[in-house]
Amino acid sequence: MFENDESPNNTLQDNYTVRWICALQEEYECACRMLDEEFDGLQFDQIADGNIYAYGRIAIHHVLVDCLPAGRHGANSVARAARDMVRTFPNLRFALMVGTGGGIPSQWHDIRLGDVVVSQPHGQCGDVHLQRMDDMEDHRRPIIDRLYKTEYEHPKGNDCEQYDPNQLVERPERRLHHIVAVHYGTIASGNSTCAVDPELNILCFEMEAAGLVNNIPCLVIRGICDYCDSHKNNDWHKYAALTAAAYARELLLALKPQRVGMMPFWAGQVADKLQQG
Repeated sequence: MFENDESPNNTLQDNYTVRWICALQEEYECACRMLDEEFDGLQFDQIADGNIYAYGRIAIHHVLVDCLPAGRHGANSVARAARDMVRTFPNLRFALMVGTGGGIPSQWHDIRLGDVVVSQPHGQCGDVHLQRMDDMEDHRRPIIDRLYKTEYEHPKGNDCEQYDPNQLVERPERRLHHIVAVHYGTIASGNSTCAVDPELNILCFEMEAAGLVNNIPCLVIRGICDYCDSHKNNDWHKYAALTAAAYARELLLALKPQRVGMMPFWAGQVADKLQQG
């Protein structure tokens, strides 16, 4: 509830303090489903800002959700979108980069498909029961999760049934599939996919966050849709996008608005970098 039962003016650009950015349409759809309330669009100069936004509220946080244009992925596209946004919304203080990424399991981190990885230097792990995971029928959790030994290369063709079952990594079964494992640690980011050495203690790889974290305060949240090896898997993309979005919602529910209010404005900093670049 808002103080004195009066909600703030939802049409003012200054009310929006949290930005939620997605790279893919399926991630954007999941983000919009996490909003407690969705507002009508604002009128602003679309010449200076080419982003398309969804406007809404989670708890009492006013949130902007935007998605990169189709075909424009990677760090450079995210940086351009961030620069456009700060021209239009000068009071943004906090950003979430929410979507899917490739997991990097190791002997220290039992990362599996559908898990969530959060960018945080000091690695931890915990289990979270996420809300709104049952709202999207076409984002159900797949069943098959295969992890192959590091030295086993992907054979020709895309049929997983052709793989050598002797090359599978044996892992104990997780019985509580409605509980999502959340890992906190380092997320690597770049403009192209690559295999990552598990010995580097990196938990996840993705392709957009570098364009955001270099410009604004940002937390990166990734649902694991495949592993960073030669064996690609498209079956888990929708579910992984949903787990990442559901975790982001839980984070905003727990985040006190007073804490957001104490964060510095970063619009001016991005504008300065834009002029220098």
